[in-house]
Amino acid sequence: MSTTTPYELVRTPTGVTARLHARGPAVLGASGINRGTAFTLPEREALGLTGLLPTGVSTLEAQAGSTPNTRRRAATFESGCC
Repeated sequence: MSTTTPYELVRTPTGVTARLHARGPAVLGASGINRGTAFTLPEREALGLTGLLPTGVSTLEAQAGSTPNTRRRAATFESGCC
């Protein structure tokens, strides 16, 4: 039985690189390669993501930093506080 993966890891002289086979929604559905809004505009075009993501580009660090704030706001909203 053969399985198709959305990417393969390739060893290069400078380290390991992910060679992506997936395009469009398949990239967004693969948690190991989906970077959300951290895809640059050229990456979005090359991977068929243009129009599938919000227009803004942010870093993975910015996305990770916003998660606790999002959770805090959701908890505040659910509790009915402020």
